[in-house]
Amino acid sequence: MDATNRDVLISPSSNNEPPSNRTANLPALPCPVLPRPAPRVLLQDELDAYDRHQKELEEKLDEKTAALIHLQRVTMEHNANSPVKVKPF
Repeated sequence: MDATNRDVLISPSSNNEPPSNRTANLPALPCPVLPRPAPRVLLQDELDAYDRHQKELEEKLDEKTAALIHLQRVTMEHNANSPVKVKPF
């Protein structure tokens, strides 16, 4: 066995390029590489937390809107029964 055949058997690349240059010669993949599951799970957790926070904010807004409507109704009833008339809002 001569030196050339021995180098081919020992080395996966017949040209003595470093490993980083070997990947540059590979053909392009037919489809994009999908991201790893871990970041996808982290993004889903972040989205779920955002949705929960958004729901809490909407519930607080609904409570405050209901309280405002109640106070406006009480004020209008009070003004209707009051001898002193106050301009409406």
